[in-house]
Amino acid sequence: MTVDFHTDGIPWLIDQQQVVEYNRKYQRFYNLVAPFYDSALRLGARFTSGSEDEHRMEYMSELEVGPGDRFLEVSIGTGTNIKYLPAGVDCYGLDISHAMLKQCQKNLKSWGREVEMFLGNAEALPFEDEQFDSVLHVGGINAFNDRQQAIHEMIRVARPGCKIVIVDESARLVEKMSWLPGAKRMMRRHRERFEAPVSLVPTTMREIAVKDVMQGDLYCLSFRKPED
Repeated sequence: MTVDFHTDGIPWLIDQQQVVEYNRKYQRFYNLVAPFYDSALRLGARFTSGSEDEHRMEYMSELEVGPGDRFLEVSIGTGTNIKYLPAGVDCYGLDISHAMLKQCQKNLKSWGREVEMFLGNAEALPFEDEQFDSVLHVGGINAFNDRQQAIHEMIRVARPGCKIVIVDESARLVEKMSWLPGAKRMMRRHRERFEAPVSLVPTTMREIAVKDVMQGDLYCLSFRKPED
């Protein structure tokens, strides 16, 4: 694969011709909404009990990461979760949307945090095996072309003993938005995509667990890669 470094310094580790179907649709969507994404989430948090900080800590507290660890966030988006990590963590982030990564760059600069960022596909992570001590994914897997492949990739790049955490919108949240024509259609066609994908996690994984986040609007799936 040819690596293309754009003027913003973000390596493009993706074959754009292979970005098809759902992945292409949502790449375009997030490229469009990136400048407004953080504001929209803050506005949405006002209509739920608890603060955005409290909601994020519900799943961030599931991670096992400390100073000196190598941490990967798959679909890092605008990078907001990075604020909740301890200092001294060696952070890496990947996203399929260049515009979201650009917004992430701006946010990180204002927070004084550093992350090595890559444009890439979660279903073909551009990393060697067993590179990371902690792996997180939030808010995209429901719309991936191949959710099982994405989970297998997260497992592949995780070190033995690593805890992997996957979070996304639940069916409950989509049902609350059923007044939108698109939400109704989505639930009719793809309801199974809004359930925690426990069945897609290999049975060899340990400590597989699911909990509700944000009063059930999100699910949090976690599991541990076995030790050698």
